[in-house]
Amino acid sequence: MEWLRLRPAAVVALLFGAAVFVVSAVLRAGVWDGSDPRIAGLGAAATAVVVAISLVRKEPARGLLAAAVGMAVAALVIGWLIAVAVVIAAVAVALAVMHALM
Repeated sequence: MEWLRLRPAAVVALLFGAAVFVVSAVLRAGVWDGSDPRIAGLGAAATAVVVAISLVRKEPARGLLAAAVGMAVAALVIGWLIAVAVVIAAVAVALAVMHALM
């Protein structure tokens, strides 16, 4: 509990970032659609506020803050993120097939 007592705002920021990502992923209309900017934008702003509070408090949790901001920003561009992941997976499969055949 000592670890948690030293980093309360960082843990809240991580929870905010994760919640924004999950909610944005669930509420999308289709696979390639982006997230609703009203939800993802407000969630990213709330996460940024909590991250700023953690930075002002000088909490020793830079990794948690980076993960929180990363998830909140990924929620904004989740459609693009999925498209890039599909392209990378297709290239990996093509390279594996080419490697096996040569």
